[in-house]
Amino acid sequence: MKNRIRVSARIFSAAAIIAGIGLLIPGDLGLGGHSGLAHAFTCKSGMRIPDRERRRAQTISIQTNKRLERVQVAFEEKNYAEAAKIIGDLKRRRISGYELAMVAYFEGALFYEQENLAGAIRAYELVLATPNLSWNFHDSVKFTIAQLNFAVENYRKSIQLLNEWLVYKCDPPISAFMFKGQAFYALEDYRNSLKQILIAKEMNTAAGNPTKENTYLLLRSIYFELKDLPNVRNVLENLIINFPSKAEYWLQLSAIYSELREEKNQLAAMEVAYQQGYFAKETHYVNLAQLYLYNEVPIKAVKVLEDGFKQKIVEENKRNLETYSQSLMMAKEFKRAVDPLARAAKLSDNGELYIRLAQVNIELDKHADAIKAIQAGLKKGKLDRSDRAQTLLGMSYYNVDKLADATKAFREAAKDKRSRKAATQWINYLRKESDRRRKLANALKPTRRTVSP
Repeated sequence: MKNRIRVSARIFSAAAIIAGIGLLIPGDLGLGGHSGLAHAFTCKSGMRIPDRERRRAQTISIQTNKRLERVQVAFEEKNYAEAAKIIGDLKRRRISGYELAMVAYFEGALFYEQENLAGAIRAYELVLATPNLSWNFHDSVKFTIAQLNFAVENYRKSIQLLNEWLVYKCDPPISAFMFKGQAFYALEDYRNSLKQILIAKEMNTAAGNPTKENTYLLLRSIYFELKDLPNVRNVLENLIINFPSKAEYWLQLSAIYSELREEKNQLAAMEVAYQQGYFAKETHYVNLAQLYLYNEVPIKAVKVLEDGFKQKIVEENKRNLETYSQSLMMAKEFKRAVDPLARAAKLSDNGELYIRLAQVNIELDKHADAIKAIQAGLKKGKLDRSDRAQTLLGMSYYNVDKLADATKAFREAAKDKRSRKAATQWINYLRKESDRRRKLANALKPTRRTVSP
């Protein structure tokens, strides 16, 4: 039932990933010197951070600092034209390599705001190539480039940069593992994606936080791609526990229960969705009705379909009218079944439903109506077993005491070897019955006496 569940190749947009993790923007940057990691040390978790050479703090001239502050103000006021003008002026001046890096950093942020992601990447790579940047600043820029590579769908580069960044992080944010998992997902590397998302989920739980809905959604999609339906079920069960008002989760869970052949659970999930008013499509009503029929609760199937008809969500077409009439028949509501079944038979391209209508009329002891229905079915044709229809017609004629017509129908049925034995028995019986009636009629005729002169 894969069609019940539709899975996108992008659970989150690139913009959402960047927004969720936090892209480095000019406001995050102090314009003075930067200190950085200078030696190896061990984190509280026991993880040892590799050694990196000490880097001397660098400074910016007063004039350059003032101009960059003006760029900062322009950014805050969203006056990007003014920011671009000042940046262009700074690039034409003779300034130090470190100052050029700071200008490139602001230019990268400007490109990002203008949705020029390729330009932003180039600018930030210039920053990263500058010698002797403080490690904190260096790492922040590298993380930003990783995010931007994700945004332009260069997922392998994004993962590479993220791995380089993680080497020097004692307590990386949970969102970094979510980001990495999303990049693997985009590459269709679902097993590595799962590994990263589970790390993020465990870290989040250890911190005492509830699992976010987006995490469950990504896990659902990964397990689905891995064809691990039991875990898809488990994730969806968590979703309905934590987000019970989301109709799609109940319906998806019902579909997964169906795939796993857990029919009772499938019905329970659909019932909850129906009772909570989550049904919005014809298929929802029809599927629940069919589940009720499968579980032998036809009266509930009748109610669900009638509700769908009333709300004009369920179309009164051949298929739905047939299901409705079937539900009524299974509920022993034969009189109510006649009208929808007759309408369905009229809409059908073959005569089968007319034969079924005849059977309902026979059940109601309306043999004349049954004869009309069978004749309509034979006329429309395309019957699986026309011999059975003829047999039914013969029995109906017999019940309205039309023995000659009955015999004719049974003779037609006898042309098919599958019905020949029963039809022949009926023909012999009808011949004997006709003879009996004829003899009885003759016996009851008044005898004429001859009067002697």
